[in-house]
Amino acid sequence: MRLACPLILASTSERRRELLSTLETPFQVKPPLFKEREIPGLSPREEARHLAYHKAMSLVPRFPHAWILACDTLVEFQGQKWGKPQSKKHALEMLQASSGKIQTVWTALALYQGINPKGLDKSWQRWEEVSEVRFRSFTKEESIAYVETGEPMGKAGACALQGLGAGLISEVRGDPDNVVGLPLKKLRLILAFLNSF
Repeated sequence: MRLACPLILASTSERRRELLSTLETPFQVKPPLFKEREIPGLSPREEARHLAYHKAMSLVPRFPHAWILACDTLVEFQGQKWGKPQSKKHALEMLQASSGKIQTVWTALALYQGINPKGLDKSWQRWEEVSEVRFRSFTKEESIAYVETGEPMGKAGACALQGLGAGLISEVRGDPDNVVGLPLKKLRLILAFLNSF
């Protein structure tokens, strides 16, 4: 599916790039010029929306005639907001807390274009997708072994569904790609809608 304007993925995530490439829509990858930080007082859904928006907006001045796609994924666990672990100890704490429990995964999508072909300025859309990840009960030793692989670092909630972390998960409710960081089902509908104009 080709869009009327170039599509740019504002991300440093290799997995998001791989997922987007399966849609067969030409795109470029550019790192966002925005430094992420936690925002106290916002829910995981609200913060994911905020971060995705600012990631997209950071590239609009450089690419005003392109669609800029940005995403952010956060985990909600028993009322707590979880991003990426700050250390191995932090990752281990997250994993041990999650054993036998459910993480709720929010991914926000922001799609922004400074100037579109019809002359409309600042065309802007955003959406969220939510999934639930149920973890099987696992031991502290299993958590330690997983943390030592290094995979949990850089992953919201300290677990990668697409990697070794799949062995700790018993069920995913919702779009599994959303847990990885790019809800393809929703994005496919969005891009088809854009292509109809």
